[in-house]
Amino acid sequence: FISLYVVFFFVDLLYVLTCFFLFFFVFFFCVVCFFFLCFVFFFFFFFKQKTAYEIRLSLVGSECV
Repeated sequence: FISLYVVFFFVDLLYVLTCFFLFFFVFFFCVVCFFFLCFVFFFFFFFKQKTAYEIRLSLVGSECV
């Protein structure tokens, strides 16, 4: 027969591995979400800015009225 110590060892090992992989998955998911949100923020921040040429064109166009 298998000793109860061996059974408990494998149950504990399975529990530790499950906790480790669950923690790793949650941590990895949070890191990916953080970088995705940073990318989206910087993408919209930099591409919503007008260039100096566009600002000058809009100023010149408004002076002709």
